[in-house]
Amino acid sequence: MSTYYGVNKTKFNTPIGSNIVDSGSNKGQVCSMYDSYEADGVTAASVIQMCDKLPKGSRVVRIEVIADDLGTGNTIDVGDATTVDRYADGVNIASAATATVFPSAAEIAGVGYVITGSSDDQLQIVVNTAAASGTIKMQVMYVI
Repeated sequence: MSTYYGVNKTKFNTPIGSNIVDSGSNKGQVCSMYDSYEADGVTAASVIQMCDKLPKGSRVVRIEVIADDLGTGNTIDVGDATTVDRYADGVNIASAATATVFPSAAEIAGVGYVITGSSDDQLQIVVNTAAASGTIKMQVMYVI
């Protein structure tokens, strides 16, 4: 039998120099943000910025989007100005639902992503396919 080590476990085994694990990866503090928006005919391809900017060095660990029925066939992306679908791509919001949009296997590249503080710190929702009307609520949990 062999033993394998994850990236951070490897650093823990020899904690010197560049092998120090950042606080967002080990024993960090989980914080939460919440926001809501009352959409009234928001057109397709519109951007809705949500919550405050994320702190530099933080990592998003969970995003929930709660919405009314926003319109038949409508989908949203959740991301930032750098990557519009970093956290969710094409989430169906055609019926009233609570959706845990992140993490998901479809957006594995966003898992563990470290906020750099450039254009990736402002969370946004993009309404993709049709005009949307109704309440959209977002809860974001991140670690710093």
